[in-house]
Amino acid sequence: MKKSNFLLVALVTFSTLAKAQKELFHAKIDEKAVPEKIWKALDRDFKDVKILKYEGLPITMIDGQIYVDSDENTNRKQYEDYVVTLVGKSGVISATYDAEGKLISTFEKLKNTALPGDILATIGRDFPGWAVKGDKVRMRSYRDGMETAHYKIWLQKNGMQEEVVLDETGKVIRQKSQTSNDNT
Repeated sequence: MKKSNFLLVALVTFSTLAKAQKELFHAKIDEKAVPEKIWKALDRDFKDVKILKYEGLPITMIDGQIYVDSDENTNRKQYEDYVVTLVGKSGVISATYDAEGKLISTFEKLKNTALPGDILATIGRDFPGWAVKGDKVRMRSYRDGMETAHYKIWLQKNGMQEEVVLDETGKVIRQKSQTSNDNT
């Protein structure tokens, strides 16, 4: 597979692990260490946002294999991929770029933002009586000139909770029951 396919899988996997292991796979970096190509891309891709932090992803791709340098004491000067955390009107956004300034993916924690109609229709049809609880997450992947979006939502009904991931057409991709303390 191409680097972008592996990287997307790696980011999803490592994001889950990083949450459990206190940011093990992100290295906080100074804004001076961010390549100029990423600065230009940020100006192009995001308007009216405030940058909160910059991180390097210590991931190396060789012949389609992913290698993670999880040593927090590594003093790298450059990374293959970078994560920039921003805040805007709709919420907090983590944008992942390669070193050339190509946007790979975004992970957006949306506040006070309406869900697309197809997703609302699925909720009404497949989850009658359930209510959307809290923030929503929009995940976007940019590969081969195509944008793919998924939404993660938390539904609640009679003390029960469901975490549901849907594609942009409203198709349920993943669903899991949670206890009331599990949601993000």
